[in-house]
Amino acid sequence: MSSADIANIIQGAALVGVVTAALVGLRQLSTMHHGGSGANYFPLWDRLQSDDARKNRQLLFAAADQFGAFTPTTWDETAKEAAGHVCQVWSFAGRMAMEDVVPKRFVIDEWGPLIVRCWTMAQPVIAFERTRRGNAELYSSFRWLAIECGVTPQF
Repeated sequence: MSSADIANIIQGAALVGVVTAALVGLRQLSTMHHGGSGANYFPLWDRLQSDDARKNRQLLFAAADQFGAFTPTTWDETAKEAAGHVCQVWSFAGRMAMEDVVPKRFVIDEWGPLIVRCWTMAQPVIAFERTRRGNAELYSSFRWLAIECGVTPQF
């Protein structure tokens, strides 16, 4: 066998590897688009269960306990930032469920009571931020998710 034959075999094997990787990648993209893979849950699960997300939820709960209902002057900056992070995470979850990246039932069954609790505590912050930023749709995916969990929002 000549060195040219060996080179052709190596090139052929490499081509098979590239084609296989491309097909697997296309399959994963197709599955993700149609919401049919358990792998789609992992980014959401990781984000909702991250240390940062947990810490911010605890800060939100502590602020509500310590300061009562939100007003711009009673909550400190740490509490306001924590509330913003909580809203971003739930908006991410809501968007994934709205777009059928993950099943809505999965999100609601796993985190429904927590979504309701967070929405109830963060709702005044959201109203304030919507006005301050001039964006009536701010955190609308979080609002949608709260409604899907049975909450009747004030706005």
